[in-house]
Amino acid sequence: MSYMYILVNSDEDRDFFIHRIPLQTVSLFFLVTVMGACAMIYINGDIFVTDASQAMMCINLALLVTIYGDMTHWVSRRGVPFWVQVKIICDDINICIGLFVMAFANIYWNNRLPKEDERGNLYRHDESTDADYQQQKTTAEN
Repeated sequence: MSYMYILVNSDEDRDFFIHRIPLQTVSLFFLVTVMGACAMIYINGDIFVTDASQAMMCINLALLVTIYGDMTHWVSRRGVPFWVQVKIICDDINICIGLFVMAFANIYWNNRLPKEDERGNLYRHDESTDADYQQQKTTAEN
């Protein structure tokens, strides 16, 4: 949320962003819209968290590489102390690592969306331990 505020309301940051990214103003408002949608998905926290994490990871990496990674601009021209800028870059890298874990943990554990078994339940069922399910399965086969 702070990225959106800074990119829209800070004249220096907006101008620096517009000069560094292709399609200038269009890409600025597209990025702010996508970041706002992702923030609303995180507030809800129920669906599409994996997709929002992937989108935010890509946006955060793009901003880190193109804008915040330009040490000469921030240290020489803007007067930001060197170690403060290094801390900001390290914080962004940690955010990217957290988004990577959020984005790919569900895919790795294969439970991105609930699965429906033959009885219509929306959870993964262990067929080998449920005696009632085994009995229904054998009667259905006969």
